[in-house]
Amino acid sequence: MPETDGYHVDDFLILPGQWRPQCPWEHIAWISPPWRSQYYLWLDFPEAIFCDQGNLFLSHLNEECPALFPNLPAVAWSAAPSGLSVTRRLPNDVVFQAAIAQCGADAIRLELTIHNESGRPLRELHIQTCAYMRGIMEFSDLTNDNKYVYSARPGWVPIGELDAGGRQSADATSLTAIATVSREADRLVAMTWFEDTARLWANPKHPCMHADPRCPDIPPGERARMTGALLFFEGTIEEATDWFRTVHRPGRPDDDVEPPAPGHAEPSGGRETMADAEKLERIMALDNEVQAQVLEAALNERGIPHIIRSYYDSAYDGLFQAVEGWGHIEAPKECADEIRRIAARVTRAADKASRADSDATPANESGDALS
Repeated sequence: MPETDGYHVDDFLILPGQWRPQCPWEHIAWISPPWRSQYYLWLDFPEAIFCDQGNLFLSHLNEECPALFPNLPAVAWSAAPSGLSVTRRLPNDVVFQAAIAQCGADAIRLELTIHNESGRPLRELHIQTCAYMRGIMEFSDLTNDNKYVYSARPGWVPIGELDAGGRQSADATSLTAIATVSREADRLVAMTWFEDTARLWANPKHPCMHADPRCPDIPPGERARMTGALLFFEGTIEEATDWFRTVHRPGRPDDDVEPPAPGHAEPSGGRETMADAEKLERIMALDNEVQAQVLEAALNERGIPHIIRSYYDSAYDGLFQAVEGWGHIEAPKECADEIRRIAARVTRAADKASRADSDATPANESGDALS
């Protein structure tokens, strides 16, 4: 149980939550800030998954966009390292997994993976995630005046400057994060999917903010993984500009601003020159070092130009890898489809080998696998 005096929470906590008892299929996590606060924000994760087939999942009821599969059963969160995870299989065999984990003293890592095990491609995917802050009173005002969005130039700007009135939104690729500032102190909570942020918006009728991730089309048998973060900062919104640049995902600088590079580049067999590197673009994320090594060997064998970039930085003790993932691969744009096909084959081969190893593991008399 959290340290509390009946009104305040003193710990940085992630707990299974509930918002709407009439919607047992929702996936709500309660997250308290690292400072002394009034209870929790409610993370609705995911709130909705739309595609060309319709509304695959909706955490609540909405007559204007009903879900394809209403009245789903409840699926409980499971304990995971430093946080929670949940996996749901929809009736059409689309599976999504949401994971939330504390990362350092002021960050929560968000990861959403969608596996398309159906026989149809998933196209035009749009995913909504919501941070609802009614439970933390310093952020709970029904207004957009306390909402800011981040762009490399000039930094954090009021969300109201983007659109006039009503529900403001922004689809510009230079916008990567949204923040709500406290009415009580110089501090804020921010939400981002880094360079994979597709949309930022807020609704003045509710104390919430939305950062929605960009998701590619997913063919049958393939998957997509998105990584973002909830970030907590103590300081002014002006000070938060320099702060956010230090945690901004490397590899694709916004405009002409060069963010600090928390990772390092590993050239592919020494074939890349600086001139070559300037022609490369980010192709896909890498989950771990083993995947990077296997994929690099396959690409080298085929003579495909590329650079593997790791996000590890000893100065930050692996913070960026904990928030961002292991790293990513860069290559010429015309090689993107081939690299993704090779990566998919590598992943399937690794999964098949892992299942074979599991099947071959001896068991004791009770049927339990022996370690």
